[in-house]
Amino acid sequence: MQDVPDTPLQIAGNEIPKFVETIAKNELGETETIRNKCLDDLKEKILSEKSLISNPNTSFLLQFLRARKFNSEAAFTLLKSYYKHRLKYPSLYQNYTPKGYLKVMKENLIKILDTRAKDGSAIYIARFGLWNPEITSFEDLLGFGLLCNEKALDYPVTQICGITSIEDLKNLSWSHLFHTSVSSIKCFVSASQDCFPIRHKAIHVINNTSIFSILFSVIKPFISKKMVERIHFHGDDLKSLHQYISPSVLPSEFGGTQGTFQNENFYKSLLDSEEEFIQRNKFGYKT
Repeated sequence: MQDVPDTPLQIAGNEIPKFVETIAKNELGETETIRNKCLDDLKEKILSEKSLISNPNTSFLLQFLRARKFNSEAAFTLLKSYYKHRLKYPSLYQNYTPKGYLKVMKENLIKILDTRAKDGSAIYIARFGLWNPEITSFEDLLGFGLLCNEKALDYPVTQICGITSIEDLKNLSWSHLFHTSVSSIKCFVSASQDCFPIRHKAIHVINNTSIFSILFSVIKPFISKKMVERIHFHGDDLKSLHQYISPSVLPSEFGGTQGTFQNENFYKSLLDSEEEFIQRNKFGYKT
C-alpha cells in the first residue's frame, strides 16, 4: 500500500486520497476510462430492465461497479438483487429511514466509527449483547445495521476500501437467542452478503461465548465460504483484535484511545440524510 497517511482518515468526505486511488486501480481495475465505460454499460442494462426504476445517481451506481470490480454484468446482477431484496422482505424496509430507527439509536448499540482503519475501510461496530429485545425488535436491529452500512457506502473511500466489522457479544444471553429467528438472520445475511454493494474486508467477533457458538451454527450455512474465511474470533483478547485494528481508532470499550462508545457524530449524519433515504426508497421494481 502506498502513501498511507499517518493520521487515520475520517469516515465522512468525498475526496479520494492518492493511496485509495492506488487501491482502486490495483484491486478493482478502476481507471477513468473504465469507470465511464462501465457506467454507460450499467445504465444501458438498467434501461433494458423495464420493470425496474433504479436510482440514477452516479455515486450510487458506482457502489455496485466497485463492489464487482467493474464487471458491469455482475454489478447489474447485484443491483437487481439489491432491489429484489426489498420486494422479498417488505416489512424490513417499511420504515427504512434514519428517523424510523430512533428507538434503536437510543440504545447506543451500533455505529460507524468517525475514523477509518489503516487500510481505508470503514469500521462498523455492533454490540449485540447490550440489545434489549423489550425495546427493539430483532428485525429493527438488523434493519438499522443495514441502514448504517448503506450510509457508510455513501462515501467513495468506503466503496473502494470496504467495511471492517466488529461484533461485540459481551453479555449475550439465552434471552437474546429466544428473540431471534432463522428467517430474520437469513434475511440479514442475504442482504449484506449478496444484495448490498459492500466489500467486506473482515469480520471480528469479540467476547464470543458458547451461546454464540449455537447461534453461529444457525448462521453459518447461509454464509459463503469466502465470507467465513474473513471471520476472526478473538474471545476476550483485545490484543488479538488490535493486531488487525489499531487501538488509535477504537473506543475505550475495545481497548482503544478514542474515548467511550459515543454516536453523536454518526447519528447526526444519519439524521441529516433522512430526505436522501426517503427519496431512495421511491426506487425499485414496479409492483
